[in-house]
This record gives sequence, structure tokens and C-alpha cells, in this order.
Amino acid sequence: VKTGMGGLHGNKGGIGVRLVFDDTALCFVNAHLAAGESVGNNLARIQHSATIVSSLAFKRPAPVLQPVPIAAPAADLANVALDAFVDGGDGQRYLDHAACFFSGDLNFRLRTSRLQAERCLDAGEVESLLQYDQLLPMISADAPPAFAISPAALPTDLPHTLPTTAESDSSGDEEETRDVGSTGFALSAFHEMPIHFRPTYKYDPGTDRFDTSEKRRTPAWCDRVLFRGQASDQDDHGLITPLAYQRLECRQSDHRPIFATFRVGVKQIDRDARARVLADVHAECGARIASEAAAFARVLWLSRHAPSVDAAAELLAAAGGDLDRALHQLLNV
Repeated sequence: VKTGMGGLHGNKGGIGVRLVFDDTALCFVNAHLAAGESVGNNLARIQHSATIVSSLAFKRPAPVLQPVPIAAPAADLANVALDAFVDGGDGQRYLDHAACFFSGDLNFRLRTSRLQAERCLDAGEVESLLQYDQLLPMISADAPPAFAISPAALPTDLPHTLPTTAESDSSGDEEETRDVGSTGFALSAFHEMPIHFRPTYKYDPGTDRFDTSEKRRTPAWCDRVLFRGQASDQDDHGLITPLAYQRLECRQSDHRPIFATFRVGVKQIDRDARARVLADVHAECGARIASEAAAFARVLWLSRHAPSVDAAAELLAAAGGDLDRALHQLLNV
């Protein structure tokens, strides 16, 4: 999905790939959203997210749900059942998949000045700086702490719910906080593991120094991994168990790369049992529909002699569904 230059160019946008393990569908989207620190740039990122989520389209992998397929799906998707998807979806859309991941250079910035950001980082107060993050107030902030490669080395006091506004020494922050909210944000149902690492952007390549160019960009967590799992009664994240969320110290770029690790549960469907249940459901529904259709046909026929359709229905009900008896009562025979 192209979002650069009004959707004309692919310098910004997203690309998706889906996998089906047994009978569970997973979809991964990697995105590069609009850059910049202004309110307008952030609104563009929100719009880009919506465009990517709504525009991604995949082949329909399964025929209409029937005991016997009424149309053959694509050959490479012939064994994929609609049960692999969720919320009534048929696999054509991103959010039809049971486990969704959205990652990349999402470019969300901090609602504060570079000076304030550097003060927090110099004091080792990563969690204090996170309260200025543009993305966190717009997504689900209840992801459990992840177990990283060295669990003992990670802080445990990071709050799960972060404030949506914060005081700052930047005069434009209040305006930005008002203008950007979570209403209608396409990724609002996604989660993110707690962040325990320093900002990933922007560095002078080859060094650990934040941007010393003329723009002197404010450090930010531009690189993110979000996830959304099928809901369940036992676990808010359903199929997905977060395990690790870290950054790597590779200095070739002006970004620091990050990685996330998850455990994803998959299901296997007993196809023979499923076919028997579907056949029973179709048989039961078919018989009920046929019975209701026949009853309605009797009402319509009787209404030709009755004052109204409602009157005909009442007569037929009083006659126990016997059309001849209802007609005799109507005609006083």
C-alpha cells in the first residue's frame, strides 16, 4: 500500500504477508509512516495507518462455508478453512487474521523538546520520557511485561498506563496534545510491550550521538512492534504471548534496530467432525427455513380471503396451522 505523496509513491506505506499454520492465520505488516515532528506530520501518520489497515487486500482463501464446497478456491489455498480467520472475516482483510503484527519505522515522536528529552536520558529516566510519546496514548497500554534475554536486568516498575498529556518546556506541546487523540485510530486495539530501551532515533551514523545536524531532531522511539491477538476469556492477548522487546546496538544507520519475540498459539480443526456438525446445522436450518416458508405461503394464500395478512396469520394460528380449517372458519362454512 503506497501512502507517499498522496498515495502515488512507495517511499512511505506498508507491505503485508500472511501465514497460515494449521488452522490459524497470522498477518505481518511492515510500515514506514510519515516523518516529521509537527502536529500535521503526526496526523499524516495516523492517516497512513488507517490507509494501510483498510487497503491491504489478500486472496479469498476459502469457499463459502458449506458442508460441500460450492466453488474451488485458489489452488495454493485449497486447504485453508474460514475457521482460520476471526470476527466473521474471510481472510481478505488485515484484521481478519487471528494474530496481527504491525511494525517498522512508524515515526511517532515525542511531545517535548530535545532539551527535556536529553535531561531525562542523562538521568536514566526512560520511563519519564515515555509519557511524552505520541503513540502510547493511542493504543492499548496493558501488555504484560516481557521476559527479555536477561530478565533480571530489566526494570520492573514501568507503569502500564501512561498519561495522554504532560507538561513540557516546548510551547507547541499543548496544541499537539489537543489535536491528536485516539478516536478512530486504526491501531487503537493493538498492544505494545513495555519499552525499557533508549530512543532508537536519530543518531549520527557510526556514533552514539543524537542528531547534530542543523535540524537537531528530538530523540524518539520511531521503530516499534505492535500486535493484536484474537481475544479470549482467559487472556487479553489471546493467542499471543509477548516474550522479549529490545534494541540492538548497530551503528551503521541513524536508527537503532529493534526486535520483538512472541509465542503464538495455533489451533487444529478436526475436519471430519466439523463437516458432520456443519451438515447437521445445514439440515436443521434447511428444514426450519422450509417449514417457515411453507407457513408463510399459507398465510399469503389465506390473506386473499381475509381482511389483511395479520388477520390471516391470526386465523391460521388459531386453526393450528391447518389451512382448510382456517379457511372454513373464515368463510363460516
